[in-house]
Amino acid sequence: MKKLKLIASYQFANFLQSTRVSIDVPHIAEKGGDMIKDLLPRFYEAHGMDPTYTTLRSIFIDGHEVAWMRVGGTIQNDYTGRGREGKPYTGHELCCECDFTENVGWKTEGDTVFGLLGPNKCIYRDAAEYLRHLEIRQEYLKKFKDAHGDRYFLQEKIPEIIFDLIRRVKAGEFVEDGGGAASYGGYFYVQTIASILGCAIAEGENFILHDPFTIWQKVRELVEDKKIDLEGAIIQLYRKPKSPAWKELLKIKDAGWTGVASLPAHSKMKCEWKLELWRPDGCPVDTEISGLALIHDPTFGPDTEDVARVEEALRKLIDEAKKCE
Repeated sequence: MKKLKLIASYQFANFLQSTRVSIDVPHIAEKGGDMIKDLLPRFYEAHGMDPTYTTLRSIFIDGHEVAWMRVGGTIQNDYTGRGREGKPYTGHELCCECDFTENVGWKTEGDTVFGLLGPNKCIYRDAAEYLRHLEIRQEYLKKFKDAHGDRYFLQEKIPEIIFDLIRRVKAGEFVEDGGGAASYGGYFYVQTIASILGCAIAEGENFILHDPFTIWQKVRELVEDKKIDLEGAIIQLYRKPKSPAWKELLKIKDAGWTGVASLPAHSKMKCEWKLELWRPDGCPVDTEISGLALIHDPTFGPDTEDVARVEEALRKLIDEAKKCE
């Protein structure tokens, strides 16, 4: 039985600072045991058949099954803003026994099913992703190695590796856990590139290569060349930028004056409030009003702190405008 010592991974960075963990990994199997398969009937009984899960590859670590699964169901919330709610989807996710185990990944109270945080604490799930990154790294070392077999040579191949990882994700291969990036219309996180290459993307991380700038530099070059796009740290294919658009969120009326605060309608716009002011006669003020920067990410709606700040700013604008009349 081969023993792999997990020395560094971006998921394990904090954990491994306090403990050195050795995990026995007898094999990474294409076909594994029936643990998840045995758990699914009860899971479907409680949750229904939307979505459904099909195991494509299993990884067993200390007898714990982690699986790369095809998931099919109905879109509940479309975070990309394309209005696809209610439409069918097929995707991929990394799951483990914890996801499907009652009172670990979920529980019932009466007729209601609740999700639990057990799967988020599963070290075997993170270990499986890390082992897969090692596996992909070895493939790239073999494919891209120079005459001396220098592992550092991979840094020069980052653009090629990015496009190869996109190809892998499109083909349904296991590259990362398959959750957040796909939800935002992307393929994988920049951090995944770092984990696969053994590079650091932030100072202080204990990786094979200590260069916190190389990956981001290469990614930004591809963005500038309009070959890829970024949604936060999520790699996407290049899309033509959307026209600026705003969503009205707050309106304040005071003695006939009206102040309006609007949020940017998509993430490619500057992250700030748009402030507008109308006089009692219904005409907009003709002086330029500077926007108010958002402190928090408004993807899932504005933070209460940002709402309080913009309300205060609007009232101040109205008070100053009334004094000038």
